[in-house]
Amino acid sequence: MTQLLNQALYQNSIDLILEQLNLDSAFFKTLPRFQRMNYKATVRFLSDYKTHSDEQSSQKVNNSLYALHHLCTIPEWVLTDSTIITIFELPIAINPSTTNLLLPLSEYLSFKGSYQTLLGVTQEIIDSLKTSSKVLNDILLLKAITLSSLNQNPTQVFQILEEISATSHPQSLQHIKANCHLAMYQVSLGNYQDGIRNLQKWLVIIDENLKHQNLAQSDFQLDDIKTGMLEILAYYEMNASHFDQALEIYEQVISLRKERGLIHRIITPQVHQGIILRRKGQYDQGIKILQNAQEKAQQINDIQAQVFIAHHLGYIYLNQRNLTEAKKLATIAFEGYKKLDDFRGISDCYEQLGLINLAENDGETAIQNFKIALEIRQTIFNLHGTASCLLDLALAYWYQKQILKSFFFLIKGFQSYAQVGILNGVRFRRMLKIAYTWILGRPN
Repeated sequence: MTQLLNQALYQNSIDLILEQLNLDSAFFKTLPRFQRMNYKATVRFLSDYKTHSDEQSSQKVNNSLYALHHLCTIPEWVLTDSTIITIFELPIAINPSTTNLLLPLSEYLSFKGSYQTLLGVTQEIIDSLKTSSKVLNDILLLKAITLSSLNQNPTQVFQILEEISATSHPQSLQHIKANCHLAMYQVSLGNYQDGIRNLQKWLVIIDENLKHQNLAQSDFQLDDIKTGMLEILAYYEMNASHFDQALEIYEQVISLRKERGLIHRIITPQVHQGIILRRKGQYDQGIKILQNAQEKAQQINDIQAQVFIAHHLGYIYLNQRNLTEAKKLATIAFEGYKKLDDFRGISDCYEQLGLINLAENDGETAIQNFKIALEIRQTIFNLHGTASCLLDLALAYWYQKQILKSFFFLIKGFQSYAQVGILNGVRFRRMLKIAYTWILGRPN
């Protein structure tokens, strides 16, 4: 749904919705009292949306959400399905004091990390829609994307995406989007073998559609999905230790998004460039890139990005044995992810805190944190994260001189890495170097 929005266009859309709500007075009087109240409330909230300036983002969000809520309480929809989408796409300014970028309501909620709010309103709409609704799959897709962002209930995410794929026309935009998001989600959870195969397949299909303009009216959405798929492909290349390829793809993603004015979506790939530089041991360059990304995140008030960056800056300082700064940033990230209710981020922080504990010679606390991280990652089916935690535990038990336990987790860790398909020579050497560093306390 991301695109540069035209405020006047959406003001006109609201006028159209209000015109549709202008029911014949005789018919209006025949409606039950609660329906009349909900119609009036919808009109009031949409009218209020028009009166607020871009600087009043929170009021605009509330007006839009209340309007959707009151529409959902009416048993029979008077408005067309397209009206639901129109309200979901009403523009909200992300940070008027520093940028004029407007996002559709649904993406604004994601940008702010308000996933529970977005999940609640999508479910309310789904419960109200008839199964014959043309936009039901669009709302279901939004629900699946929201659940995946929360890193909760992966089984339901797969179920929804597979259902949309099965029930939509093979040439439709809904079908393409569902399968693309399915592939991206597989890769994000570490199911690289299936995910990368599907990712490459659907990248070809998207390119074919863009080339022949089979879905010309949806080219922007296809372009948007393509950058997301390239970003997740770069993520895989990074985790497979193909650092140069990953850096190149991330640069391509940044360039494409800059061309489209999507400034709020260039931060994450930039952060991953910083992560790659850290893994290559280029700490000063990594810090520079991450601090630059942090400035951009602060300019547009992107809280999620700021938490993400704090987490990875913490890793660089940990690698440099600056434990005070590492622990400070790790704590900031941990509290941030808890506020965002992000299970994956929380598990990442437990792992990071465990490594800091090891650096502080507190092996017992490190093991506790690694076990918590492992449990969360197994619950959310994060295969790559699970493998990482198993090796963390092998390292921690070795550090505690519990050699048999260490070898047990070492074997399980290598098996897990082999299972996800990224146990290559480069990664194996990096693992040995990390173990050497932690066990002997020598960074080189």
